[in-house]
Amino acid sequence: MRFSAVMCLKASRLFGSTPEFWMRVQADYDLKVAARNREVMELVERIVPMRVCRKWVFRGTAHEPVPS
Repeated sequence: MRFSAVMCLKASRLFGSTPEFWMRVQADYDLKVAARNREVMELVERIVPMRVCRKWVFRGTAHEPVPS
């Protein structure tokens, strides 16, 4: 059974917790299920990571370098 946002609200009310707790439980479960799926992981492994450039910041529409 998948916990929807509404179900998370109901469970949090019933058990005296927060809806965010139940959303995290669902997200953790979904990630574990996906990680065990061979086809999913084969697709994930084919993704080429992006290179991160930490010297640039986006200000408005122009790209201005951040002083070092």
